[in-house]
Amino acid sequence: MTSAGQLMGGRVSLTPRPKRRREPALVAALLGHLPGAVRLDRLRPDARALMREAGLGEAVDHLDPRGLTPPSVTPDELARIRALEHLPIPLAASAELDDIFPDARADDQPTGHRSLLAGSGVWLPQAVDDFFANGGERLWIVRIPPGEGRAGFQPRSLSLAPPPVANPAAPGGCDELGPVGPLSLLRSLDLRGLATLLPIPEIAVIAAPDLERLLIAAGLPEIPRVRIPNAAPRFVPCGVSLDDDHRERRHGSEIPDRGQTQPDADEPACSLTLIRRIAATLATWRPDCQYLHTLPLTWSAAAGMPALHPAVAAALTADRGTRAGAALKRVQLLWPYLRGPRFALASPTGVIAGRMAAVARAEGPWRSVAGRALVTDAAPWPPVGPSAVAALRVTPGVGVLVQRSGRVELEDERLAVPALHADDYLPVGLPAWGVAADPARWDGWRAGEVVRFIGFLLRRLRALGDRLVFDLDPRDPRPRLLLEELFRGLHAAGALRGALPEEGFRLREGVAGAGIIAWDIELAPAFPIDRLRLSFVNRHGEWQAGLLQERTGAGVLND
Repeated sequence: MTSAGQLMGGRVSLTPRPKRRREPALVAALLGHLPGAVRLDRLRPDARALMREAGLGEAVDHLDPRGLTPPSVTPDELARIRALEHLPIPLAASAELDDIFPDARADDQPTGHRSLLAGSGVWLPQAVDDFFANGGERLWIVRIPPGEGRAGFQPRSLSLAPPPVANPAAPGGCDELGPVGPLSLLRSLDLRGLATLLPIPEIAVIAAPDLERLLIAAGLPEIPRVRIPNAAPRFVPCGVSLDDDHRERRHGSEIPDRGQTQPDADEPACSLTLIRRIAATLATWRPDCQYLHTLPLTWSAAAGMPALHPAVAAALTADRGTRAGAALKRVQLLWPYLRGPRFALASPTGVIAGRMAAVARAEGPWRSVAGRALVTDAAPWPPVGPSAVAALRVTPGVGVLVQRSGRVELEDERLAVPALHADDYLPVGLPAWGVAADPARWDGWRAGEVVRFIGFLLRRLRALGDRLVFDLDPRDPRPRLLLEELFRGLHAAGALRGALPEEGFRLREGVAGAGIIAWDIELAPAFPIDRLRLSFVNRHGEWQAGLLQERTGAGVLND
């Protein structure tokens, strides 16, 4: 007699399949200092696989301490790789940072810079915690050697010969950073600083918390404390601390060391040079990325405490009226810093990047993170009044962190310049900011979520181009079908307007020359953009995507 179990076993068969990897909606990256030892054996197999997919397979082959793969690099380069310096590492949780870098949070580790206001501790571990606490899913980190200072964060390539030495006395320069060198992304092991993240296509948001720390002047004081006489000697039990941070220090060993190995950054030259170089690098190599940066501090005699550096704000305001300043749309400026019971000062970039990732996953990358509660036990510092918030929103265009009803939130995702091509708001022969010479005309485009949505579209179209790399026939219907599938999905997700998908987007074949296949795409985003025009072009076998600049009688492909 056949049992029911045997009959069931004869009709049902199981085919085990691996679990499909869930891709995050928005991937971020942080550069910073991680002093101490490195445990290579704690680097997960999934992380090594992601590194190989990002083109870092040669570096992964050299991470095995058993030396199974013969080294193809010099001993110094091998030591640098196994120290995970200038090498992007993916993380899925903040605990992985402590597992791979067990000494990163130690107070006695050298960091190369010490300030009275921020201390000597590194900022990257706290930013990693803030990112995942606010909903981030995947984070790439790059370990920068502390001895390289601020220059270690710059995008560099060692495969090309260094350019001639620039004049340090040039106006607006920074002697420590040196001149701008050529950049090549052909070999990943030759990349340094920000350049190590440029070949990774999934990265959308970048920040460098420890670079902001190095831009705080070493001698910049905080609010002066009221000093009272030392307490009268008395007997107290062992273990009782009498130091309340207000009385005078009793011993010379208790006085913080005011020396530092890096030059004092209490001037706008380094901050402006770094912001401009980062913006220009992203405009050239990764127009789909955003960079978060907190503006530097200086001492304000009127306020009696540190405040926003007015020279930096004035210089950025002047830049946004120039064609070179159009690259600033990829730099989202933030102010102020965070201060809490666990740290003297910290960067808000990890909090903002984590909230961006959470909102992108839940509602889409086209939605703003402004006005939403941020997960942090710190408060914005220095505090910013309502009038100052309104002024910074307009000039130069800063996203200000405020504290309302007991919670910290970003007041607005503001940009210094519109998220447009320079020719759209700075036409040749016309005043700054276009025909009306009024910055308020372009306020709808001075929003960080606009840049994030455009970057999302550019990354999706680039991935689509990778699928169509061998489809060069203009009569092939697959490019149009795949484009329609992409934008129908965006309409279903609420990104496009209209009751029907056809009301939210329009596709038509672009005018192209010999060897070029082009598609013009018009979108009607639901929020907050009125209309967006893209161009998807195959030039001699290479698919490219970009904003379509509208001109009288013609359209030109731009970034």
